[in-house]
Amino acid sequence: MARRKSEVFASVFACLLVVIIGFFLAAYTVSALNIPLSFTTTPVSATIIEILQNPDAYYGLIVSTEGYLTTVCPENQIGCAVYITDGQGNMIETYGPSPVELPIGEYVVVIGQVSLDKNLEKVILNVQSVYQHGQLVYKRSTRDRDQVTVITVTTTKTVTVTVGGTITTKEITLPTRSSVHKTNLLGDVPHLLTSPTFLVLWIAYSIVGLAIVSILSKD
Repeated sequence: MARRKSEVFASVFACLLVVIIGFFLAAYTVSALNIPLSFTTTPVSATIIEILQNPDAYYGLIVSTEGYLTTVCPENQIGCAVYITDGQGNMIETYGPSPVELPIGEYVVVIGQVSLDKNLEKVILNVQSVYQHGQLVYKRSTRDRDQVTVITVTTTKTVTVTVGGTITTKEITLPTRSSVHKTNLLGDVPHLLTSPTFLVLWIAYSIVGLAIVSILSKD
């Protein structure tokens, strides 16, 4: 009887261990192979001025927009920020790539998420990829792209946008648990658990592991 209980305990422990190992293997696979956390996300096509005039409608969405890349180097600050502009004074600051990684001054298509800066004061574009003449010139890694700030309360914020060369303000509603910025995949487990890609990998690794445990236990 005692031996039977010991065998059951060992089996349960082995299964739990396999599931936990599967979790970390799935997280590592997503990160190392730069696999998107969702199967497909079709970007919403929008012009720069459309995003700036109505940021509340585009906030949190993956968009595709076109324009010229330019840099802005604020006084009394180190480094320059990269903006995408339509050449008519309408511009959005990008988050992610540095100037040396991009074809500054060139006309490009940028795909990214409409977000807010870390201070929740300015509309930015959290860049995922950049195309020039139909060719991919920049792709952000999963580790960098999945930066998230969790906002737990629905609230309205006044944010700044640059329209017609003038900085102006807009109202934007921040939904519950919206994502703006974070550091790594394992640092935001709830975000992983809502990812179809991660869940499929986790289940697959767990099934394979449990099958191996079952075969070894029979021997």
